[in-house]
Amino acid sequence: MTRLTKISLLTVLSMGMIVTANAMAEDKPAKGDRKARLMEMADTNGDGRISKEEREAAKAKMKEKRENKLKEIDTNGDGVISDEEKAAAKAKREEIMRKRMEKQADTNGDGVLSDDERKAMEAKIAQHKAKLLEKFDTNGDGKISDEERKAARDAHKAKMEERKKAADTDGDGKISPEERKAALEARKDKKQTTEE
Repeated sequence: MTRLTKISLLTVLSMGMIVTANAMAEDKPAKGDRKARLMEMADTNGDGRISKEEREAAKAKMKEKRENKLKEIDTNGDGVISDEEKAAAKAKREEIMRKRMEKQADTNGDGVLSDDERKAMEAKIAQHKAKLLEKFDTNGDGKISDEERKAARDAHKAKMEERKKAADTDGDGKISPEERKAALEARKDKKQTTEE
């Protein structure tokens, strides 16, 4: 398996986690939080801008994280991610997500999901899956094919570019912390309005 294939696999695994986390954390602007965390990590001098040096340092740090993640997935260390290793990584990711979802669903914070809490969580997951199928299952077969998945990724990238352009109110091609905060507030307000 080539390095590019490994990186692609890791990207797909990460996207699955992000989509699931976003679905469960509807009240939080998860993408915005991620961008804020990336800005915090990369903007080491705190000036609200990422210099060329900071960008290169952040890229190196992220590359190291990706390589470590790949090493974690490639449990036998042969440089190839086998089907068994893919399945084990998927199972581990699903277990982590299950625990996160259960923690969020535990509304009374007692560490145990009551029947009502479990039913509410399962209904939320089912609703999210139905929305995904409705949105991305263009051939109506009840599954999301590789082509449909690629189309969804492309649509997501286009949407993110659109948001970036809309957030860049001064038109300088960069999103300042103030612009980011304003964009996140606008998205939060829009979401609250549509939910009412």
